[in-house]
Amino acid sequence: MEIKKYLDNLKIEYNCYSHPPVFSCEESEKLSVVKNGMHAKSLLLKSKKLEHYFLIILSCNEKLNIKNLEKIIGERLRFASADELKKNLNLLPGSVSPFGIINEPEKSKGKVQVYFEEKVWTSPILNFHPNKNTETIEISNEEFKKYLNSLKNKVKVFKN
Repeated sequence: MEIKKYLDNLKIEYNCYSHPPVFSCEESEKLSVVKNGMHAKSLLLKSKKLEHYFLIILSCNEKLNIKNLEKIIGERLRFASADELKKNLNLLPGSVSPFGIINEPEKSKGKVQVYFEEKVWTSPILNFHPNKNTETIEISNEEFKKYLNSLKNKVKVFKN
């Protein structure tokens, strides 16, 4: 499903900005894509032994402390492959965001656990790609949490 339609169906307010394709926070900053609020990066990780997937959302300014996250989750982690990203969220590298959760296959809804770094979780305004890297959605924290509440995925907050 297209995320903007999904948000509109839930009567969630947001602003959407079009821009040239960006594949990293650094590229986004150079283009001054984000006008207000926090821009975040999203990473899909997988447990090394089991078929557990974790969508990790961090501030663009943060570097993932994977050892700390492994202690929090209780599993050894690795980055998911492009194929695993496509299979689980129907996304391509460079377009990953928490909005991709709506793309989980019906038979595995809720399989991907979502972890928000505390700074992102508490930011009043958030910015994410709407599942393609040529747009950015600016959304209030309150409206974004309405979106999260519409999903079956477990959401957790952590300190990086």
